[in-house]
Amino acid sequence: MNSIHNINSYDIKGDGLPSKVETVAYVAHMAPLKLVEQWIKEKYKCDIKIYVSLKSSYRSVEWEKSKGRSGYSEHTYNFLGACDITCDNFKENQGILLEALIAVTRYTRLAIYNGFIHGDYKNAQNDAYVYNSKWVRQTHIKREA
Repeated sequence: MNSIHNINSYDIKGDGLPSKVETVAYVAHMAPLKLVEQWIKEKYKCDIKIYVSLKSSYRSVEWEKSKGRSGYSEHTYNFLGACDITCDNFKENQGILLEALIAVTRYTRLAIYNGFIHGDYKNAQNDAYVYNSKWVRQTHIKREA
């Protein structure tokens, strides 16, 4: 599994993160995900580990294009980047993970897929939503300012 505590887990290709991307990954993804893991442990009195799914956080534009994509994905870190997040026994624990991501992070888009939850900051804070895997809005995320 790809530990949220290891910066190498945030690089899908494994070539090392560009220095600016590494800083953003620490601040926008690693630090909040560590808090998510701790929040789950405290609230649910269990040790559900959180992971970066398939090392899928930073992807270079070249990597994206090599997969037939546009190169404009949030995963390319043009702004604050994106991270695909999973956990132990995802199917069983995805509700707990989603609850924790909403409670602890400031992600403005959380899209639920079969084996992970995609999190990014593309929307404004007052326009935060949970999406399904087809990127159809499901639930508005209301947070305190």
